[in-house]
Amino acid sequence: MKPVLSSVAAIALLAAGIAATPAAASSLMAPAILDPGQTVSLPDFPAGADLIATQTESFSSSSGPVGILTEYVVNNTQFSPYALGDLTFAFGLEVTGDNVAEVSLPGFAGFNTAVKTCNVAACIEGTGVAPDSAQRSADGDIVSFLWSTAFTGGTSGFSVYTNATAYTDPPMIQIIDLAGNESFAPTFLPAATPLPTTWLMLVSGFVGLGFFAYRGTKKNTAVPAA
Repeated sequence: MKPVLSSVAAIALLAAGIAATPAAASSLMAPAILDPGQTVSLPDFPAGADLIATQTESFSSSSGPVGILTEYVVNNTQFSPYALGDLTFAFGLEVTGDNVAEVSLPGFAGFNTAVKTCNVAACIEGTGVAPDSAQRSADGDIVSFLWSTAFTGGTSGFSVYTNATAYTDPPMIQIIDLAGNESFAPTFLPAATPLPTTWLMLVSGFVGLGFFAYRGTKKNTAVPAA
C-alpha cells in the first residue's frame, strides 16, 4: 500500500459539484460525530471543499450488489469538526443490480470521525436514496452506512470527516445486500503518519544508542596504565 500525502496531492478547488452553503445556515449544518461503538442518524447537507483525489470503481459478485462506487478525497471542508486541511472521504454509490443495505469501510482505527449524507443537486456525492444511519465498530476500525430499506437502484451519497492528513489504499470495502451477500471495491481511506514527537523520540533513541556504542568501543580499546 502506497501512502499519498495530502500536501503533495492537493490540486484543485471544486468550482462545481460541491456547492458552498450559505454561512447563515452553518449553525444548522454539521456532521454527526461518530465515536467507536456508536450509531448515529445522518444529517443531510452539501459542503464546499478542495478536491485532492478521486477514483471510480465498478463492483459486482455472483450473488451480491452490482454497481459503481466513486470516491472523492477532499480537504478544507466546510463544517468539518476537525482542523483546516484534515481529510474528508466522500462517496457516490450507484446501484445497477441486486440491492444495498450496508457499506462498510475499514481503516479508521486511531482517527476521529464524523458523518453526513447529501441528497440535493449540489452534492458531489450524488443524489438519490441516502443512508439512514451510520455506525462505528467498538474498536473504531470500521465505519458502516446503513439503509433501513434496501437500496435497489439509482444513486446515494455519504461522507466521513476525519482528522487524518494523509490517505492510502486500504483493504477492500464491503458493499452488502439485504441477504448478507457481499461485493467489494477498492477505495482511498486514512493513512497514519508519524507525529513530530514520535520522530523526536526516534532520533533521540538513535543518538543515545550511538553514544553508548561509542563509549563501549572507547573502553574496550583503552590501554591499561603501567
